[in-house]
Amino acid sequence: MKREKLKSKARKNLKGNYTPLVLSTMVFAIAFLFGNILDLVLDVHYLAILFSVVIAMVLMMGYIDSIMKVSRGKKVDIENLFKHTHLGLKYTVLSLIIALLISLLTLLLAISLKSMQTIVINIADINIFLYIFLVIMGTLLSMAIFLFMIYLAISFSQVYFILRDEPEASIGDILSKSFDMLDGYRIQYLTLALNFLGWIILGVFTLGILYLWIIPYIMVTLANFYYELKNRYSYSAPLKEEKKKI
Repeated sequence: MKREKLKSKARKNLKGNYTPLVLSTMVFAIAFLFGNILDLVLDVHYLAILFSVVIAMVLMMGYIDSIMKVSRGKKVDIENLFKHTHLGLKYTVLSLIIALLISLLTLLLAISLKSMQTIVINIADINIFLYIFLVIMGTLLSMAIFLFMIYLAISFSQVYFILRDEPEASIGDILSKSFDMLDGYRIQYLTLALNFLGWIILGVFTLGILYLWIIPYIMVTLANFYYELKNRYSYSAPLKEEKKKI
């Protein structure tokens, strides 16, 4: 899957559909901004988080559906944002599972880095050979945890697209399918995502306003990636099943 082809297709898909997607992105931006203001003014951090979770539950799958429809050449309107609230619970459960796994790995990474910091501080009390060994092992362990975090995040990157296409599928099946679909394509996904890094950095200098246009562009491109991935996975799935039987 060529990056430029996916991005070019996304630009074509967005013609005539940019306005409803920009407005949908703006709804999210205003909602989350309101949550932050609520926290700032009333100092209700957990209430602000709950508000953000509820907004995501109600609207996110409608937004994903709009993105997917645009990637498949269909027209959408902003009302589509409010039409898929029935998938909100599954979306939330999937998000919590992924967030929990990433959080656990983040904690392990923090522990590893803290341990290395302690070793460096106490260098005078440690045998030089033991010190070198511990630093090397700590560095390798930290790198391994960080790389596994990226691997896991990429592996579950397709879950929301799958949920929209297969709303009756179980949570376990959705996670498993996303993992399987990306076999052999994780590097391609990573390079595609990193390809937008320049746009993301540029958006910072516009006080986030540019993100109203960047996010739909990125999401439609990723939906195009998913669509290609899905076609290839569907084609190869029977072969995989046959290999399992042998």
